[in-house]
Amino acid sequence: MPKSQGVKMTTLLFFGKFFSLAFGKAHNAYKLKINNELGGIFMLSPSLENYLIVIYEATKRGEEVTCADVAKYVNIPLKKVIPSIQRIHYQKYICYTAYQPIKMTEKGEQLAEFLLSRETLLDEFIKILQLTENIEEEKETMGQYFTIETLERMEKFVLFVNQHPEILNRYKSFLKKPLKTRILEQLPEDER
Repeated sequence: MPKSQGVKMTTLLFFGKFFSLAFGKAHNAYKLKINNELGGIFMLSPSLENYLIVIYEATKRGEEVTCADVAKYVNIPLKKVIPSIQRIHYQKYICYTAYQPIKMTEKGEQLAEFLLSRETLLDEFIKILQLTENIEEEKETMGQYFTIETLERMEKFVLFVNQHPEILNRYKSFLKKPLKTRILEQLPEDER
């Protein structure tokens, strides 16, 4: 396993265990179902979430968006983007008709706003943790694995730390010291 994957795996194991113990259950990325305020559920892969955000941001700028525009923006062939756009349409996040501009539904706008706010929350959380490597992969993994309950607790934690900067300063000092006790078992050297 390359070193970067080992670091990522160590980080995932640590945070998965930490949040499972502290805040709730982590779920498999492909089985994640979150109740949204409209009473439905969403189950989008990271790439589908990205397409939805691209459409949302373009429509917020007043642009008309087609599948070709999305394909160009995400740099993926159109023939691969169309089925993905159709999946988002079938889940009622957008209104899609071939050769017509894509329209956001209210449900789609709410989900896109949630996804963007989740990204902001994860950015803030990663900043508190002082992570410097594989940040995008960490955010994607956390975003897919953590439940709404966990994200809400994370939000409270981030707000708490922001209101009490002395805690962040103490944490930064703590990071510089070797651990006297551990919760997380060490990975074998060749797995790091």
